[in-house]
Amino acid sequence: MRSVSSLASSRFLKKEDCGENGIVVTIKGISDSNVAKPGQPEDIKTILNFVEPKIKPLVLNSTNGNLIKKINGQDDMEKWGGTVIELYNDPSIFFAGEEVGGIRVRKPSKSAPKAGEAKSETWGETKEAIDEVVGGETEDDNS
Repeated sequence: MRSVSSLASSRFLKKEDCGENGIVVTIKGISDSNVAKPGQPEDIKTILNFVEPKIKPLVLNSTNGNLIKKINGQDDMEKWGGTVIELYNDPSIFFAGEEVGGIRVRKPSKSAPKAGEAKSETWGETKEAIDEVVGGETEDDNS
């Protein structure tokens, strides 16, 4: 499916960039970047940069940071370089009270493809990993 939101240009990774089945990437490192749109006040966020040259940087949020910490075993983000993760579009993410979807991180399966290849995913495995990191129950509307 090609959504209208995929037409909007961004210098950062969007959920639509992850495709229907996710992408596997290797963390190159972190940086701080102004994510504000032109003409808006400065908004500095932590950014994940990837080894793969065609993959845009990802604005890191605390949930994805905690998921990477669990995968990598390091709380120090400076030690995440070389960590292989899978980025996927999770349709159940809420923002400002609305279900809008967004990018989530998980440990790639052995059969997970590198960026640009197709892969299937299961909600159950993803839900368990997220619940473990955030310490609660994710609402499960997919059952």
